[in-house]
Amino acid sequence: MPTQYFVTPLDINKIKSSTINKLKDKFRYNETEENILFSNNGYYTVKNNEICLFKINNNNSFEQSNFIKKYTLLGNDYFIKKIENITQLPTCYLKQKIKKIYFSLKNSDTTMIIELQDNKLVKLYFTTKNNLLNDYFFNNDISLYLESLNI
Repeated sequence: MPTQYFVTPLDINKIKSSTINKLKDKFRYNETEENILFSNNGYYTVKNNEICLFKINNNNSFEQSNFIKKYTLLGNDYFIKKIENITQLPTCYLKQKIKKIYFSLKNSDTTMIIELQDNKLVKLYFTTKNNLLNDYFFNNDISLYLESLNI
């Protein structure tokens, strides 16, 4: 699983739906919707009448101050492990419907991901296939995405 990169301070509450629509005009994008059921045992997905249990394993978290201008970069390196297919859901779980919008640049390994719940932006992060924090192209891609947010 790629590392999730968060940029702080970044007030995602200032990002309007009109800005997201402009991003769709500017970048290539793909949208997905997921129904996720969170429980004490992990989280479940239901697709094609198949229920799968997953667990998130955190490998490493890190911080890089003065990443770009006033921003700090926070990294969350993790992987998701499929535990098993099950036939019955637990009795206690929290259901969330998450819409993810993946924005990408041509010839770039860096993706900006926006997560929406009930049409409200709840999470914005970046992923890259490369694991190079000081990579010139990674820094330029993040800068371009941030400038496009107009916040």
